Amino acid sequence: VSTQSTGLEKLGSEEPYFIPYSKHGLKVIILDGTDICMTSHPPGTPEYEKAKEYLDRLTKENAPNAYPWNAAISPEQLTWFENSLKNSREAGEKVMVFCHYPILLDSAGKRHLLWNWQETLDIVRRYNDVVTSYVCGHYHKGGYAIDCGVHHLTLPAIVEAPNNSNAFAVVDVYVDKIEIRGYGLSLIHI
Repeated sequence: VSTQSTGLEKLGSEEPYFIPYSKHGLKVIILDGTDICMTSHPPGTPEYEKAKEYLDRLTKENAPNAYPWNAAISPEQLTWFENSLKNSREAGEKVMVFCHYPILLDSAGKRHLLWNWQETLDIVRRYNDVVTSYVCGHYHKGGYAIDCGVHHLTLPAIVEAPNNSNAFAVVDVYVDKIEIRGYGLSLIHI
């Protein structure tokens, strides 16, 4: 067990997936896409071996996203996610979802999708009356698409910005819309 701070305690959570904001009919959900991940755990640990087995299975299935730079969300977290969306539906809330990994092919390259993108996307589609947007990164080019009324925004990677430059985006949330203003390399304006 690490004694280093993850910074999550500053956001009011001990888990890497959580709800940092839930007010005025809007909920923000942060998913941990590195739940099952080879790059987040040292080789030889049980977590690494679990991720390696997952990747090996995808490789045998010739999955286009079977690469070690991708990862998966655990079944436990997916259950938590679906229950959170169910609670939001019952409360009449709208939800913005954030995760590092994309889940929609039309908003990212197929080689960069979450390992269990289809299962995660199926949950988002079941709750498309609640989920307004799914915001992610990982696919450095960025992308955007609407699926079943849900906006899928893949932000371009700031690591691609030239040295000594700046790249960021500002998200303004209103009752009836969300505005994203990009600066520098992140020239997305929605």
